[in-house]
Amino acid sequence: MGLTEKQREDLRHIRGVVQDSRYRIFHECNLRQVTVGFKLRSGKITSDLGIVAFTQAKLSRNQLNDRRILPLEDSVKGVLTDVVEVPGGFYPRSERKVRIPEDSLSETLTKPTTLPAGFGRSANFGRQRPFKGGDAGIHFAVSGSGTFAIVNKDSEILTNNHVGANEDVEGGDFARQGDVWLQPGAHGGATASDAVAVLDRWNKIAPAVLHQDYRFNMYDAAIGRVLDNLEEGTDFELGQVRKLGNVEGAISVDVGDEVTKMGARTEVTKGIVTHVFVPGAVTRVGPYHGHDADFALQLVIQSQQGPFS
Repeated sequence: MGLTEKQREDLRHIRGVVQDSRYRIFHECNLRQVTVGFKLRSGKITSDLGIVAFTQAKLSRNQLNDRRILPLEDSVKGVLTDVVEVPGGFYPRSERKVRIPEDSLSETLTKPTTLPAGFGRSANFGRQRPFKGGDAGIHFAVSGSGTFAIVNKDSEILTNNHVGANEDVEGGDFARQGDVWLQPGAHGGATASDAVAVLDRWNKIAPAVLHQDYRFNMYDAAIGRVLDNLEEGTDFELGQVRKLGNVEGAISVDVGDEVTKMGARTEVTKGIVTHVFVPGAVTRVGPYHGHDADFALQLVIQSQQGPFS
């Protein structure tokens, strides 16, 4: 898609307006999930850029007035605004079960579950050797299937906390260094013989509890170390994503940029970065073992054909 030069100028102007109006937007409008990006119409992306806020329940102007909340469109001048309702909010895609005792590692570790409706046989849930980015994998205590990213030059695998660290949250003990990662995951019928890596480091998710220790999260991530007995080329491939090829570096993305991913459930999907959260805004995501969590500096990706992730 990309932005025209005029749209880029508009986006810079909108960001400046947000910076000048943050207090009113966050406090008087009672909005925290605030972005810059495309206005939506009937769920479809338009070419109009503005300040776009996400909320679980969109209130009418009368309801806002009754609660003494300033409507977003009245808080700023000279830019378009939009409030998008997301019933139920944002959530991590995962399935959980209780921690399995370590002495059971010689037995089947995950219980195969029913394939999600709509994914069927095309989903990449099976065992792959050599495995690479985009293949299914999971922490042994999670009865589901996530997606592994590439294996880097240090023989490390990146994935999500909710995939590789069992949704480990502060104050809990849901993951430990050395926990086994499996390829495939539960949907592929993984057993102990499918161990490919161990959990090395991860961020504990900080719950959105409003007290003096409150903090937001920057990412939902976990890193695993490939088992020493696995061989490159035979058991895994470095820097490769299935169906997409070699990953050669990293770049920053912004509103309007086109992106592509390979997922275990959805396989190859293409999308557009439609919204970027502004500094000071947070995205509330959950639950993580019963807790919601706030994330900062996130972005929204939408696909025009089915789900992106």
